[in-house]
Amino acid sequence: MQVSLHNRKALLSLIFCAVAFCTGAGFVLGGEKKDEPKKEPAKAAVAPKTRVLIIEGLPGTSVHGRRYRDWIVRFNTYLTKTAKVNADDIRILSADTALDGKLVDDTANRETVMASAAELVKNTRPEDQVVILIVGHGSSIDGAPKFVVGGPDVNLDELAEALAPLSSKNQLILNFTPASGDTVKSMAAPNRVLLCATSPTESAEPIFMEFFLQALEGPVADNDAVGDNDGKVNMLEAFNWASRECAYFIRRIYRVEDGWKIDGRYSVPIFKKLYTGGADESGARILSPSSNANATDIIPIIVTDLGSKNKVAGQRVLAQHPVIEDAGTEVGLAAIRSGKYQPLDGRAAGEPGALARRVVIGQLALLPPAPPAPKEEAAATKKP
Repeated sequence: MQVSLHNRKALLSLIFCAVAFCTGAGFVLGGEKKDEPKKEPAKAAVAPKTRVLIIEGLPGTSVHGRRYRDWIVRFNTYLTKTAKVNADDIRILSADTALDGKLVDDTANRETVMASAAELVKNTRPEDQVVILIVGHGSSIDGAPKFVVGGPDVNLDELAEALAPLSSKNQLILNFTPASGDTVKSMAAPNRVLLCATSPTESAEPIFMEFFLQALEGPVADNDAVGDNDGKVNMLEAFNWASRECAYFIRRIYRVEDGWKIDGRYSVPIFKKLYTGGADESGARILSPSSNANATDIIPIIVTDLGSKNKVAGQRVLAQHPVIEDAGTEVGLAAIRSGKYQPLDGRAAGEPGALARRVVIGQLALLPPAPPAPKEEAAATKKP
């Protein structure tokens, strides 16, 4: 059959369109589907966050249990309400079965503690803030600081090693256990503020966290004489204020025939909360009826030397000196030194307290470096 030139052109045009349609639809002329590489869905960017790990050990006594539970609940409230930390980014491990189950993510034992540390290291990015709180009993045995949880104790040096790879540029570790002072060397790290409730070799059951929480919960630390008065509570302000008030509180307590005597509108309620319990409860202390809850809280002489002429019969000796390490020296520095309150300044870069002065819980970015001290202030603090 003869096909005219006009019809031939029309036929070729029709064939070309059919081929183009099949190719665009993913087919070749043989009718087989053309394979195309699958596109991976774009991953949503995750915003930087404050990641928190709270570890509460075995309470031991009912008195300590009530104390620890109060601290954990208050700290969690501060994190979520004041610091605006997302509750989903707070992980709480507890060996205390009486702690509100709605708060607890898992039981605190050696396995869960080490696994949580590994998970924190894995998920943390440089722009995240990391906050770790450790509360409970502990001791140093053969030079190894231990933390008491369910089952085998946690070796805090091993925990420090597990946390060493943290990439965060804004790290805060609050080790408020009796053996915390012995972890300064192992837990100190760049970009990290480490607060310990005791100094090396001390083993007293610390109460520093009570005053640290008070520093966070109100304006007292920020508005203090050595505070920045900027409406934010940085870690140096909290450390200085809590160190002083904890020492004053302890030195206001006297052992008398009918219990423990303490005077002061501020001090008596704290004593009741920390130590009140039944007559047969381990860890409880009886408040002497001679205590005066309406009296003014005195500023006691801070004495650490048992042979000091200022020693008063029955007065409690200060056996817990909280320390801070944030300068890479692996040596903690206390605000209570030589029997006196000597707050850390932290104005000069690299000196103890300088990094802590720039850290606020819940704030991802560090605060700007502190300005130099006014000339009159510098002259007043200059050593002769």
